[in-house]
Amino acid sequence: MVGYNIANNSCLNDTTQLCPLRVVNGSVIIAASIIGFISCIWIVYNIVSSKLRLVGKQNIYILNVLICDSIISIIGVVRGLGILSDRFVGVTDKGEETVFCSLYPLASHLFWRSQVMIIVPLTIDRFVAVIFPFLHRAYFGTTAGLVLIGVQWSMALSCTLFVLASYYLGEVTMSFQPAYHRCTYDNFSFEAPESLMFFVIPPTLVCILYAVMLIAILVQKKDVTKLLRTSLLICTANVVVCIPGSLLDMGLQMDYPISQVLTVTPWYLLPVFNPLVYYLTHPTIKNAMRRPITEHYHSRAVT
Repeated sequence: MVGYNIANNSCLNDTTQLCPLRVVNGSVIIAASIIGFISCIWIVYNIVSSKLRLVGKQNIYILNVLICDSIISIIGVVRGLGILSDRFVGVTDKGEETVFCSLYPLASHLFWRSQVMIIVPLTIDRFVAVIFPFLHRAYFGTTAGLVLIGVQWSMALSCTLFVLASYYLGEVTMSFQPAYHRCTYDNFSFEAPESLMFFVIPPTLVCILYAVMLIAILVQKKDVTKLLRTSLLICTANVVVCIPGSLLDMGLQMDYPISQVLTVTPWYLLPVFNPLVYYLTHPTIKNAMRRPITEHYHSRAVT
């Protein structure tokens, strides 16, 4: 794995013992993933059941973020359990690899890359809404949103299918690495260009578009708080989280425990952060989520 330095971490290499670092790291990822999954599903349920309409038709992009985050949370539970015990990532007690050992990196490969890409359609929509409002009102409805989201998922899926084809052709192999508590790719020559495609270009594009938007806002003195408050916070968090991983892929050497704190764990905290941002920045969703609780206590008081 590029950038990792695990030579001095015997506890992490030894799968027969549970050191405090492994317990804390695995437990944090599991807890964050469970909370994130519940939060994402609860927000999605309220959006769909209440038929909420966000300002600027952001609903479809927010749903895309939350659905991807909920799947990432499921992967996170498996990842955290795998840190605590290798059996949860497809390795038997005898150290033999199962099919799941290969399926896990493929699933994480698809959804981790999608988690980076999901902020691009949201950013493009906000960019057009701020810079070209008339064009946005005329053409950026549900259909345009579905097209942008479809392109985003197609890119991530095509790369995952490429890896899968390479695996079956024998050009890429997967093997269990005790130091990382999961299966990893071996002889993956496409890692550098893929990292550029998913972890460098999208965040850079997002930063450029938001910079242009902020300049336009300052020059034209627009009041677009409602348009940008949710997307800006979500996109900023995603960009910040992907920076350490990009530095690792570019060859930066980093001790394994530090890399876990800066790269792996934050990915599983995003599904907690994104629903929280959505909840805090939209009074409508607050009211929709509080209503069942208020009605429940009111009915109990009456009876």
